[in-house]
Amino acid sequence: FDAETGVAIVNFGRAQGAMVGTPFRILEGNKVIGRCRLIEIREYLSAALVEDLVENKNVQPGNRLLMDTVK
Repeated sequence: FDAETGVAIVNFGRAQGAMVGTPFRILEGNKVIGRCRLIEIREYLSAALVEDLVENKNVQPGNRLLMDTVK
């Protein structure tokens, strides 16, 4: 995660079905600490723009993403 640009690199990409614009919740354990959206996709990696983050939290290795679905 680059705090200056607000971009995080995630370990899935086109091969796993990732698409630009897909929104995700950022999880630390079972707690939602923020939201992000995919902005660039490669074969096995993607870049996500962090759009919202709980105060005093940073994206860390080991945080998980959960697709943010709309009903």
